[in-house]
Amino acid sequence: MVASAIPAIDVSSVDTRTVLTAAQLQRLPLPQSVNAAVLLAPGSVNADSRYGNAVSLGGSSAA
Repeated sequence: MVASAIPAIDVSSVDTRTVLTAAQLQRLPLPQSVNAAVLLAPGSVNADSRYGNAVSLGGSSAA
């Protein structure tokens, strides 16, 4: 009998996140905008210029 079993890994979904504090953001040489902060997250890119100043996250549509 095993006293502490390793929990199963849930492979049914993916969770990617980036957490930055206001203090950390202020120290970065970035424009003070939401888009600049969002672009720090993994998988984020500027969207097609047809959609204005939007950001695409993880391949999602900015439309």
